[in-house]
Amino acid sequence: MQVFTLQVEQLPDNDYQVTLYQVPYHLKGQMPQLPMKIETLAGWRLQAVRPVLLEELRKNGYDPSTLKAGRRAPYNIKEISGIKIGLIFLAVKPLQKIQRVEEIYLGISRMSDEEAYYWFAKCRNGERQRALRALRILLSEEEN
Repeated sequence: MQVFTLQVEQLPDNDYQVTLYQVPYHLKGQMPQLPMKIETLAGWRLQAVRPVLLEELRKNGYDPSTLKAGRRAPYNIKEISGIKIGLIFLAVKPLQKIQRVEEIYLGISRMSDEEAYYWFAKCRNGERQRALRALRILLSEEEN
């Protein structure tokens, strides 16, 4: 199974941002590779998706109250949680309307595991922008 990490980084004014990293498989005899950044979310978008983020942390055995500006240790999360959080971060990052952000994060959090894997794979390859646009339209018809 693939491992993902969530890293909390403190910002000015006691605010914070959260970055999701995908940790590459480490095969015996190979040099370990650095984690790949999936996406960073901060501000009102992070606050909007906070409920699903807290639920995923809970599913991974973490106390949700530890998600705050002062946290230094990363959260190591299971593959499916990383896939869904990654999809949410990628899909909502450019959006301007909170209602659309909520529709999309709720849609992704309700996806079956197979559907989430499919969309994550589509959004991580060369057709990233098209796949993200299609996902946004599927989950929330309105543009932006």
